[in-house]
Amino acid sequence: INQFYSEDQKREKLKELSKHFRFKQNLNSFAVLNARVPVIKLKDPKTGLSADVSIQNDLPVFKSKLLSEYSRIDPRLKQLVLVIKTWAKARGINCAAQGTLNSFGYTLLVIHYLQNLTPAILPRLTDVEIELKGEARKRAEASGRPTTVVLPEHPQGQVGGVTVHHHSTPA
Repeated sequence: INQFYSEDQKREKLKELSKHFRFKQNLNSFAVLNARVPVIKLKDPKTGLSADVSIQNDLPVFKSKLLSEYSRIDPRLKQLVLVIKTWAKARGINCAAQGTLNSFGYTLLVIHYLQNLTPAILPRLTDVEIELKGEARKRAEASGRPTTVVLPEHPQGQVGGVTVHHHSTPA
């Protein structure tokens, strides 16, 4: 549904959804409505899995696509991120509300580190289309996947205040 919601409408919809998740889906659900980006915090009591739900927020979709593409380039990214996030959680330094980095912040630090090694393991965001090399290329070819990675376009067309131009790829 392509419908635009006002901030008040988003909050109202999130309240309704939170009740639905809590009472109809038996999930632990808590609506955080006064945050910069209002969200529902969900947790499945059976599996322990958690998720956030927001309305009309394209940034998480961009982040997921970006991380997915970076992981295609080098699967060690995912492993290193998990190690760093586990380390930060064990030390209680992974909560933005308490003045530390959040999970995505640690992920960005790992990406930055891998971009700045010599030779670089991951490309920078300005390298919009990347030709896979070495093991990454062999994995892509073996699985019949493309041998190039096209990083997703940021929803606002900017990353960190820098406008990112992408060339279109044929469908």
